[in-house]
Amino acid sequence: MRDAQLSNWWGLVALPPLRSGAGAETEKDHACTQEISPCPSCAAQAVLTVALCQEIARLHAEVKRLQAQLAQTSGNSHKPPSSDPPVRARIRVRELSIGQRDGQPGHRGTTRSLLPVAVVDELHICQPTHNNRSTEPRLCTHTCSLTSLPQRKRWQNSFPGKMDRARVAGMDPARRKATYEDLLQVSDLLIAEIIDGELITSPRPSSPHAYAASAIMQDLGPFARRRGGEDDPGGWWILFEPEVHLGADILVPDLAAWRREHLPVLENVPYFTRPPDWGCEVVSPSTGRLDRVRKMAIYARERVSHLWLVEPLLHTLEVYRLEGQRWVVAGTHGEMEMVRAEPFEAIELDISRWWLQS
Repeated sequence: MRDAQLSNWWGLVALPPLRSGAGAETEKDHACTQEISPCPSCAAQAVLTVALCQEIARLHAEVKRLQAQLAQTSGNSHKPPSSDPPVRARIRVRELSIGQRDGQPGHRGTTRSLLPVAVVDELHICQPTHNNRSTEPRLCTHTCSLTSLPQRKRWQNSFPGKMDRARVAGMDPARRKATYEDLLQVSDLLIAEIIDGELITSPRPSSPHAYAASAIMQDLGPFARRRGGEDDPGGWWILFEPEVHLGADILVPDLAAWRREHLPVLENVPYFTRPPDWGCEVVSPSTGRLDRVRKMAIYARERVSHLWLVEPLLHTLEVYRLEGQRWVVAGTHGEMEMVRAEPFEAIELDISRWWLQS
């Protein structure tokens, strides 16, 4: 009976074999085996203890292997970066440096220069509340300003219901007025003007706007040549979107013209400082206030003798003549009329050609 029970114990403890790599029996295990008591019950318990020690050693080796496998990343193995586990970025806390902001002596530094106001999306004006060398509070003399440039397509400027065409790229005049350097930083995709110290950007004209300006330029072509006789309507320099510097203001009219007796030679210059004798603004719904209020006042101040306001969506032409310091309406026309408009009344114009037929 005891022999049968002992054989069952031996059969039970002999089931879990050793795996390759788990290691051979230790010297302690050999000692345990050699000290097996001749008592069958004690011998079975000793054999079971040895088997359990070997299984524990195997499990420890397996745990180490799995830990090493989990520790593999793209930096220490052949695994791709996409297999790396998500790691929370550490927040580095360090003391504030008291060194120079532009680097140590002998180094150029890596401080990024500020972008021009004309090319940024938002402008936040922040003033310190305390002086660095004093604990006394310092009052802010400027208010904060937040200005956005137009975030839309170029062709959305002359259609009703769209966003405004012209936007002030905006600076507080009490703080700093825009300069010509600010204007030069504006993208070539925009039309930039400076009016009363404010930098104003507008997208390129839409199709009705551009079509009207091109048609007017073609109809006034006979005036853009040298005058050959008394009946010849020539004697003008007519330009498309010239940049005109009028005092501190910089305007870009859709069309402008100078009499040749006032400007004998058309030089190769980036802009003009002499006021034109005639100007034409093609008005869109979003630029009506800018063209009719602010720009007309500048034209009157600079003694521009005639001004046209053309609205391609309403199919109208407004002709203004300067008398003293105020504008006088010399004529209003629309739709399919044949007109003689000052100062080009020498030729009859068919203004129906100016409107884009939808």
